[in-house]
Amino acid sequence: MRIFTARKAGSHLALALALATGTAVVGAVAFPEAAYAQKEDLSKEYGTAYNEIATKSQEEGADLAALKPELVALAGISESDDERFRTGDLMNRIGGRTKDFALQFQGVEMMLGTERLGAENRPTFNFAAYQLANNVEDYTKAEQYLQKAIDLGYAGSGLTTADLQINMANIFIDRGDYKGGYARLQAAIDSQKASGATVDESWYKFGFSSAYNNEIRPEVYTFTAGWVSDYANETNWREAVNIYRNMGDYEGEDLLDLLRLSRKVGGMQYGGEYLDYVEAAGPVDLPLEVKEVIEEGYATGLLSRDEIYAADSLSAANAKIQEDRSELPLLKQDAMASDATARLVMNIADLMLGYADYEAAAELYQKALGMPGVDAGVAATRLGIAQVEQGKLVEAKATFDGIEGDRKPIALLWSVYIDDMMEGSSSTPLAGA
Repeated sequence: MRIFTARKAGSHLALALALATGTAVVGAVAFPEAAYAQKEDLSKEYGTAYNEIATKSQEEGADLAALKPELVALAGISESDDERFRTGDLMNRIGGRTKDFALQFQGVEMMLGTERLGAENRPTFNFAAYQLANNVEDYTKAEQYLQKAIDLGYAGSGLTTADLQINMANIFIDRGDYKGGYARLQAAIDSQKASGATVDESWYKFGFSSAYNNEIRPEVYTFTAGWVSDYANETNWREAVNIYRNMGDYEGEDLLDLLRLSRKVGGMQYGGEYLDYVEAAGPVDLPLEVKEVIEEGYATGLLSRDEIYAADSLSAANAKIQEDRSELPLLKQDAMASDATARLVMNIADLMLGYADYEAAAELYQKALGMPGVDAGVAATRLGIAQVEQGKLVEAKATFDGIEGDRKPIALLWSVYIDDMMEGSSSTPLAGA
């Protein structure tokens, strides 16, 4: 019996390009025409039904969507491997032309379930099945087919295994398994780095934007830090600091140490940021640092001289500077005394940091870290800052990398900044001596 052979939908090249964009659907498998002329295990009932549908599908102006019930019925009588393959092929092509992804997915699955689909086509069709499963929101099957495509070494249109891992991450995120998805995204990033390949910027942006929108920590911080590490510039640094601020809802001392970093990387872009810095530092607590921040804001034109809070803070800071100058040496001696309290040591360490006496500040933070009742995260963060200002980048890197707990995200971003400096970037002093 002669079975009608439908026209093939397109070449392998067209298929590969379509899959790469994620917008098109898989075409018919490119079997030689002679393959259909060979003896096949087809019943008379099946052959008649198949020919009717195939003929209708080729008629000019055919209503292809109306053929769906007939295709479903054809699938019900497809028993042999040859019949299931032909039915799947027809469903695949008609579903593709009508953009009926559910019908197309059923067809591709039928083809994958037969021996007629050659081994050379299985990687492509498993990847296509993943795309179609994703389109119909069957994420369990999407994961299964994508993993199979990875296992079979699918590499259509220049896609790498890492690219497929990104797609796998997206499957997990789409179904709400954020931790699982971000773990796979991080694995893809790590794989790229290990091979010496460049990590595409969009991978990081996908990670931190998804984690930000879904309020998933700490991944929003780690992907942001990875992004600014690989793609460091003033704009990205500014965005990274803003992501941290918005996600962490930082205030007080936490905000101060984040804004210190923002200032160093050129991230201060609005007058309000300078005012936030002044409030977090305190014109009486850290007068020199506050004075320099306000004057920098004036010099850049971002902070208006008509801003009353800034003017009052500058006046208070100037007065406190005059008062502190003669007392600083005595205050340091008091803090280094054996009977000094933890609170006194931290207060004087902070004061020394604000006055740009980084050596004294580092010495006192080191002392504070060995005292009970001290917030180790704060003390270590500021020890790292003091070490950065002294140019002791290796020591500072080790300090920041050892910080855990609530301060870890801030420490991570400072650590990335140190890496950037080690690669040759310039450092802007925290406060002038």
